[in-house]
Order: sequence, then structure tokens, then C-alpha cells
Amino acid sequence: MAISIVIGTDDENIQQGECLLLDDELIAYLCCLDSIPVLKWLGQVDPYGVTKIQQSIREKFKKELPGAIEQAKNKNLLKPPDYVGLEGGSVDIEFGEKFGWHGLTSFLRKLEDIILSNKPLLAIGD
Repeated sequence: MAISIVIGTDDENIQQGECLLLDDELIAYLCCLDSIPVLKWLGQVDPYGVTKIQQSIREKFKKELPGAIEQAKNKNLLKPPDYVGLEGGSVDIEFGEKFGWHGLTSFLRKLEDIILSNKPLLAIGD
């Protein structure tokens, strides 16, 4: 399963453009980052439904993401997976996307950009 974070008011009204895809491996990794508690929320998203991202969750992201980005840049977090998107636990990296420290930092920045957009956000299960 995977979730996508998108701009929209419901699954019928999704704005084209910014979309952030999180596969199971990435969600599991992010949920292990105890120094960034709001990321555990991603593991609670319904993997089969549509979840509106409430303002209270957005505020927590706004508060915690700048520090998370700095920690990722300085490699002060649990080492991220080298690859994500290895569907079904495949070890064939041809099916995955290179991630590592650069991917983590980039992902967190994109997440921050979407959160700061102040547009309605949804987490949609795959």
C-alpha cells in the first residue's frame, strides 16, 4: 500500500500539480523517527481511503519539519533506506527509486512546501 499527499478538498476535486507519494517502506522508515513525532501520523492514515489533513496536524508539521530537514542535512537521524519503492519487498533496485540522505532531505522539503501552501490537503490511500 501507499499513500499520496495531494492538494484538494476531496477525492473528486484534486488539484493537478504537487503530489507526494509515500510507499510502505518510506512510511515505515518515517514512523521510526522518534525525534519527529508528527511523522508517525503518516502511519495512521487509512491506506484504502481519503483522509483530510486537519489544521492541527498541519501545525505540527509546520513546527517539526524545519528541524527535521536540518537533521537530515546533517545526517543526525536514523539512516534512511538507500532505495524506496521496492514493491513487494523486491531486492531488485531496478524497480526502486534511489533515496538515501539526499532523497530524505528532498522529500522533507517537498512535504514542507505542500504543508506551507495553506491549501486544503488530502492523504489518499492507494
